[in-house]
Amino acid sequence: NGQNITQEMRAVFIPDPGKRLAYLDLEQAESRAVAYLAEDEAYIEACESGDLHTAVCRMIWPDLNWSGDLDTDRYMCDSQMFDSLHSYRHMAKASGHATNYYASAQTLARSNKVSLSSMESFKADYLGRFSAISEWHQKVAQELGTTGTITTPLGRKRQFFGRLNDDSTLREAIAFGPQSVIADVLNMALLKVWTALQVQQPLVEVLAQVHD
Repeated sequence: NGQNITQEMRAVFIPDPGKRLAYLDLEQAESRAVAYLAEDEAYIEACESGDLHTAVCRMIWPDLNWSGDLDTDRYMCDSQMFDSLHSYRHMAKASGHATNYYASAQTLARSNKVSLSSMESFKADYLGRFSAISEWHQKVAQELGTTGTITTPLGRKRQFFGRLNDDSTLREAIAFGPQSVIADVLNMALLKVWTALQVQQPLVEVLAQVHD
C-alpha cells in the first residue's frame, strides 16, 4: 500500500547503501484507460487537456471564475472550496473516478459526506458530457451476463464468480478492465527499465508492484 504512506512516515523506509528508493506511476492512467475503453472522444480530450480534473471542473461548474489558463484554473479549483471539507478539484477527481466505476449517487454522497442532490446533479452532468462511459458500462454488463468473463485489450481474462446480475459484480467487472490494463502496462515498463539497466551489475532492483 505504498502510495498511501504519508510523507512523514516515509522516513522509516531506508534504502541499501548507495541506493535510492523511487516510486513510479502513470499520470491519471486509469482515467485514460476508461476514456479509450469507452471510446469517449470528449473524455479522451479532457484526459489529454493537461489536467483532467480541471477540465471536468470547467464543464460541471462553468460559473466559477475561470481564466482560461490551465495553471491558474488548476490552482483556483484546487483552492476554492466546494464545501467545508473538499475543494472543487477534489470533488471532480473523487466523484468522476467513482462514476467511471459505476458508483451510485448515494455512494458518492456518502463517501464525500455531501448532499444526495449535489451528487445526483454531478453524476447527471458528468455522464451527460461523457455519454459513451454509460454505453461502455452497458457493454461490460452484456459481456459479463453472456460469458461471466471480461477480457482486457491486453488479453488478460477474468472469470467472475459472483451473481452476474448483481451491481457489485458489475462494478468489479467495470473496474477490472482499466485497473488490469494499467497494472500490465506498468509491469511491461518496469521490465524494460530493469532489462536496460542490467549491465555488469544490477543498477535497478524492482522491490514491489503496488497496483493490483
